[in-house]
Amino acid sequence: MNIYDIQEIESNEDYYESIDRGLEIVSDTQEKGHYLIINELKKNAYSITYSAVKIQTSNSKHYDNNLDNQKYMVKFYRKDLIEEYIISKLNIRQSTKNSYYEDLLQEFQNSKADDMIKKFQDSIQKIYDIQINENGIYVVTEFCETTLAEYLRKIRVNIKSNKCAELKYKHIFIPILDLLSNLEYKVTFSGLLNSSDIYVNEKGDSSNPNSHGNNIFGNSFIKITHPFFNQLETVFKILDNENFPNFYPPQFIKQFKLEPNNSKVILDCTDLSDALSLINHNFDMWALGYLFYEILYEVFPFKFESLEKAKFAFKKNKVNFKIKRNKFTTFIIDLITNSMKWDKRLNLKNVKIDSYKEAINDDKNFEVLNMKYLINPEKYKENEEENIYISEEY
Repeated sequence: MNIYDIQEIESNEDYYESIDRGLEIVSDTQEKGHYLIINELKKNAYSITYSAVKIQTSNSKHYDNNLDNQKYMVKFYRKDLIEEYIISKLNIRQSTKNSYYEDLLQEFQNSKADDMIKKFQDSIQKIYDIQINENGIYVVTEFCETTLAEYLRKIRVNIKSNKCAELKYKHIFIPILDLLSNLEYKVTFSGLLNSSDIYVNEKGDSSNPNSHGNNIFGNSFIKITHPFFNQLETVFKILDNENFPNFYPPQFIKQFKLEPNNSKVILDCTDLSDALSLINHNFDMWALGYLFYEILYEVFPFKFESLEKAKFAFKKNKVNFKIKRNKFTTFIIDLITNSMKWDKRLNLKNVKIDSYKEAINDDKNFEVLNMKYLINPEKYKENEEENIYISEEY
């Protein structure tokens, strides 16, 4: 299979004939969807993300009249990496390993049709088509403009605001809290719940506007990567030792180790199923605490350069982060600290999100927010910091 850059095709004398050699995705309706790669958006050690357009027909003579106006994203995972690092590490029957890709295709179809996910599709990136061939897995998704990490870097430079940071970022907090609290543990994001895998559509949704500066925010402003990608991404991220995922909880980190005399990350448990069992709501809550701290304080609570450094710090109980209680509401501080203490009792069903939303949406009267949610703000000095230690047994 050849994947063509759009400029390369346009300069090629076999322009129309090249369509049949483009990227072809077989949809879940068994109708063949043809997608043409435009350019590479993002690349890491285990996947490549492209932008693409859809061709409504495979008839090359009518190519110029059958381009879909909608832009798509295509995520590609190499098959050899999946087989080496995932399939071979699962302690399952050989017949199950042989049917891995068939099961993955069925999982894609089930995820796409999942009523719970459809209910919150405004906040979850849509998945459209999939192809699995000898090269790997190609998944076609909704196109999203930018990542949350990139968006935050931009607005911190461009937006001058006298607002409390908690109010400034409420258009990010509220949709994420709404989504996670309503999914009722039935869907988990885990390794996807971070600022690089959450997308932002700055144009928003004009049907449900909420003004902030020059932007319009609606239900579709925040888009979390579809949970179909969860297990693949969560495992691959920790195997990429050059870009350690700091938002992973210690219980998951301890399932892996660095191979002696080699910079390769390998399993430190019986089989990969042990690690996959930890991809659940507790993982979500830990990642949520890390994410909200990163947004609110505009720094990471802690950051390790590698898996080995993270394992050492957690094992020696040397991991801690600093908070300033006088700056933010008790609600958000408790959410961050309890999440990152790996408090298994914590879940968003038990958190009073509605009353928090009511208070934080009252931009014009921040004193109401102070009185309702700050613990004796006079008690805390302006620059006083508190160290929060992660004491959960490693």
